[in-house]
Amino acid sequence: MKHARKTDPITSKMAAKRIDAANCDKAVAALVLEAIDQRTLSDEDIYRAVWIMPDSTTHSYDRIRHGRLLLARLGMIEVAGRKKLSSGAWGRTWRRTK
Repeated sequence: MKHARKTDPITSKMAAKRIDAANCDKAVAALVLEAIDQRTLSDEDIYRAVWIMPDSTTHSYDRIRHGRLLLARLGMIEVAGRKKLSSGAWGRTWRRTK
């Protein structure tokens, strides 16, 4: 929590934690957008694509999904269809909006 001092009350520390999470989501969202580019990918495919990027640090599956959620809420990506995942379940595929 680089935005909070040790002497801050707990509410300030909680606010700083939210700022740090928001900044991380934006950074991961940029990686997700780069991974999708002109392709249609599932969350599983997005995770693999982001994970192998040379400039990305190791991000958790959940953190990458949060980045994808941010892009969807901003209208930068949209649901393209459905695909069978490695677990056997069906999942959404995503593409950049036009």
